[in-house]
Amino acid sequence: MRRFRSGQRLLSASIVFLAVAGCSDIPLTDNPPNSAVPISRDSKFALLQQSCSTCVWAVHNPLYQAPDLSNSAAMESTIIVRATTSATGFQAITLEVTTSQIVECPAFAPDLAPIAFPCGQNAMLVSIDCLGDKTGANIECEYDLEIDNQTLVSYRAIATAVDATTMSSPLITYSYGEPGNGKAKPIWWHTGEADSLGYLDRIRIGYFPDPEYDPNNPLSGNKTYSAFADHVNEIVGRAFFNDDENFAAEYTANRHFFDLWAAPFGGKAPDICVNAYIYNINAKPARQLVSAGVIVHERYYADCSHIEFPPGDGTVYSGSSENGWLMVHESGHFLAGLSDEYDRNKHLSCSQPNNVHESEFDCHGVASLALVNAPTGACTQFPTSKMWRIDEKVDGIGLLEIMDKEIGQKKESSFQKSSRRALDILFGNCQYGNCYPVVNTCAGPTPPS
Repeated sequence: MRRFRSGQRLLSASIVFLAVAGCSDIPLTDNPPNSAVPISRDSKFALLQQSCSTCVWAVHNPLYQAPDLSNSAAMESTIIVRATTSATGFQAITLEVTTSQIVECPAFAPDLAPIAFPCGQNAMLVSIDCLGDKTGANIECEYDLEIDNQTLVSYRAIATAVDATTMSSPLITYSYGEPGNGKAKPIWWHTGEADSLGYLDRIRIGYFPDPEYDPNNPLSGNKTYSAFADHVNEIVGRAFFNDDENFAAEYTANRHFFDLWAAPFGGKAPDICVNAYIYNINAKPARQLVSAGVIVHERYYADCSHIEFPPGDGTVYSGSSENGWLMVHESGHFLAGLSDEYDRNKHLSCSQPNNVHESEFDCHGVASLALVNAPTGACTQFPTSKMWRIDEKVDGIGLLEIMDKEIGQKKESSFQKSSRRALDILFGNCQYGNCYPVVNTCAGPTPPS
């Protein structure tokens, strides 16, 4: 392991940085060290070696933090690089890190002023040699830096194996600190869009603090935006950077289709599930920036997300030890239009294909699809609601569906059959430039979970 704190080579300075395109976007399945998600480094190497002949990935840790505004101390961040190859070793491994000062973005159209995402100026690009005198097929290094809440950081790693194969990780931009009103801070933002197939579309998720985190709210109980940021770091780490638990497998393997953002105060979940989510003037620009809004709350109430396609809004209870699972389950509703697969559910899905059906005939139709490939005998009717789903468990034994919620077995669940196929189609659409090319008629809100 190599750590770099000083003496890096400065490549350029005083340039205006908005976004850089052109690096290849390689889907990898690894996650950073995270206090909420312990990882086994050895097991991650094994996964990487199975997935590609030469791979390189980079990720920052923590994913997001926002100390209280009264704390002016610099925030520590670490960018972790790992490269692996089936060749005998590497010619070079380089980490490129650009830091810039956040400034107001120019308005590209009257209805986009003020624009929510950040721009940067006075950029400084540093190139770090991650290989050094290291030899072998598995190389790791870490780069430590200190930033304040007005710093924008972009990075990517480039690895060249001895057989001349060159791969790069996606260009990722992030920032720490509480965003100002009308703004958003990137947690995991792909700013190099081009890949070998053209341009990718991405699903943009914004995390909004429930009013309970606002210290000006008499019900906050001394909570702050900083506490919200810590919870978001935990939720995002468990849902998108976690291949130790089944429930996160789909999002971890496909996180290159997601951009994740932290939003300011001003969002509120409906008091009654059928009502609309509320975003005031402070939060509305950030909500317009993202595809889906997630209200994060620590005070317990049953999560309720709208079944929507294209995406809509949902909630995640941060106080749960299963908040990562909740994020994945609830987003099945508001990102993919999936419905709950348990008995009290009376709502149809609007996913492609549907995962909950009004009739056995409709269920058989989906089960017979080539890419679902389930026996029609797996179509099962809910005893109470009389809706239908595909369930291949025999006597309660078998693969667990994440849109079900079997008590005590949530972490072992994953997307199965029709729900997995719906996500495959969604990510395939993103790959070819439009995550949501079709607008489906949806069933409406889900009952509280």
